[in-house]
Amino acid sequence: MTRLGIVLATSGAAAIVAAASLTLQPGVVTGTAADLLPASDTTVPTTTNVLALTPSVEAGDTVRVAAGVAAAGARPEGTVELRVGEEIVTRELSVGTAVAGVRVDDPGTVDVQARYLGADGTMSSWSDPVEVVVRAR
Repeated sequence: MTRLGIVLATSGAAAIVAAASLTLQPGVVTGTAADLLPASDTTVPTTTNVLALTPSVEAGDTVRVAAGVAAAGARPEGTVELRVGEEIVTRELSVGTAVAGVRVDDPGTVDVQARYLGADGTMSSWSDPVEVVVRAR
């Protein structure tokens, strides 16, 4: 008689956890096995990037920004917050990207940053900030 115990765990977007205990005898197999269950708390890390489509504008003009979100083995869905200075606009991702325009009135510089809010199976993440120059009119 041979006893065999198995525990299997994988990580990633389709993580599966399983356990089985089998007793093997010539011509006889008995045992119990847990159902294969998707791990409900498994989330995939994401990377968020932001690009200032208009890296330099005049005061009173609109800064156009684009955000991209990527995740290994998953297509991120859901919402991105795009921050231009103190203004925050939200956009839904479309094929991992979102675009917005925000009017800036004061000369100087403003930081542009994106935050992906996360969704089922994907973690939230922030982009690094990008600076936009706002020239006086």
